[in-house]
Amino acid sequence: MWLISRFHVPFVTVRGLNLFGDHTNFIDLIYVPIYWIFAHPFVLLTGETLAIGAAGVLLFFIAKKQFSSEIFALFTSFLFFSYPALHYLNFENYHPDVYVVLFVFMLWYGYLINSLKLFYFSSFLIILVKEQMSLILVCFGLYLYLFKKWKPAKWIVIIGIFFFILLSYVVIPGVNNVKTYSRVDLWASSAFNVFKGNMDFGNFLDNNVITERNKDYLIDLFAPFGFFQIFNPLVIMLNPLFVLNIITDWPYAHSIQYHYTAGIIGTLFISFLEAAYAFNNYILGFFKKRYKNTFRYIKLYMYPILLLVFILYIIPFNQRIEQNTLRFENLFRTEPKIDYKLLDEIKDMQNIVGSESISVSYPLLLFFSSRKEIFMWTNPFKNGYYGVNDSDTYETKPFYILLYRPVIGENDFNLTRSYNYTIINETEKLVLFKSDIIK
Repeated sequence: MWLISRFHVPFVTVRGLNLFGDHTNFIDLIYVPIYWIFAHPFVLLTGETLAIGAAGVLLFFIAKKQFSSEIFALFTSFLFFSYPALHYLNFENYHPDVYVVLFVFMLWYGYLINSLKLFYFSSFLIILVKEQMSLILVCFGLYLYLFKKWKPAKWIVIIGIFFFILLSYVVIPGVNNVKTYSRVDLWASSAFNVFKGNMDFGNFLDNNVITERNKDYLIDLFAPFGFFQIFNPLVIMLNPLFVLNIITDWPYAHSIQYHYTAGIIGTLFISFLEAAYAFNNYILGFFKKRYKNTFRYIKLYMYPILLLVFILYIIPFNQRIEQNTLRFENLFRTEPKIDYKLLDEIKDMQNIVGSESISVSYPLLLFFSSRKEIFMWTNPFKNGYYGVNDSDTYETKPFYILLYRPVIGENDFNLTRSYNYTIINETEKLVLFKSDIIK
């Protein structure tokens, strides 16, 4: 983002990829004007948090529109803001995937109020988030066209498939100059091997689908809703991203702790609303017609029971979060653990380094991002790039190296010495090296 805002070619040295060569996150371009004034990663973190807040507010109006009940709308928004996967999404650094939750709600609201402008504009925004998010349009297009008989929806099925192919197989390989590059092929390689006949279907089910991690993943996704989607699972089942996360070889996609769930969260809540609508009209409707005296009691106890299921899940979940990492632990503390001494030391290192090129340990990347060349240690000395061939290297070496002691070992020091770097400053947790060769 800093590179684009300064009119540089957006080759991100941290990743060894063009900014749009890993994923086509064109939605990030909305931040360029802000970066002209205030170039800091906190802008991105603030933006994604505001997007989540806006999504929760819009969900209130969606639920109110569908059910004509402010109480149910408030309950749905409460469920949204308390949803565990959303917590992780907000706190797992910055990922533009977050915006798709808001845009999915905009898409659905456009359908509810029969606004084609809002519906198609939301579809356009979803495409801008990421190439894979185009598949969400296939989900909603099929559902609205086949089951809601809403004819305008058929066009977004075609649009979604077209842009997914265009972005995945033309744009991404084009900006990387890597002909075989395809993230989806990498994600679902086992599934592709099954179709090619290179892998037994039974082994695929045992290794990729019917697994302990998928069981935990599905519980984490659906338990906060009391598994209510069972009354109308069509929306979530039609989402290709949900299916992809279940069958993928990529381990992080089988957990709500990572941003790969972003493309599912919006459809989970729409699926919940559709399930609640089906429950209210068909199941409760049945009791209302045949058992008028007991109907009011069933309806009276339904939502408290659902709320109880949610609370019983959330409490142990929060305890689990607290045990995971410091940042989540801080979320539940009145006095968060902040290492002010370390922050002061980082500021001192920033003053020494200035705008020169640098390779830094992963936890420190945020503090040194506003420069033309920044590498994530051990790059560029030892290839650790993601999404590119091992032969793709960056020949230029940085002026400085800054390492974070808690995550390094003797091999890291040996690597700095082999490239003629000398320690010029060090603290309890930081070690700053300067090149003996580069002037």
